[in-house]
Amino acid sequence: MLKLAVLGLLQREPLNGYRLKQQLEMFMSCSICVNSGAIYPLLKRMEEQGEVMLCAEQVQEAGQCGKVYE
Repeated sequence: MLKLAVLGLLQREPLNGYRLKQQLEMFMSCSICVNSGAIYPLLKRMEEQGEVMLCAEQVQEAGQCGKVYE
């Protein structure tokens, strides 16, 4: 179910993992608990399987790199 929700949101617009988690929490409200520990491995697996693409890497304020998927 989480994978389908991720694909649906990424179809609408490119998102990084943090924004994706926020959007999932907003749309799914109480029906699903969204854990960052599930989002990032799922995105990596989906990228390896060719289901999503890494479209950009953004350097964030703390100097960390945020990957944007579509």
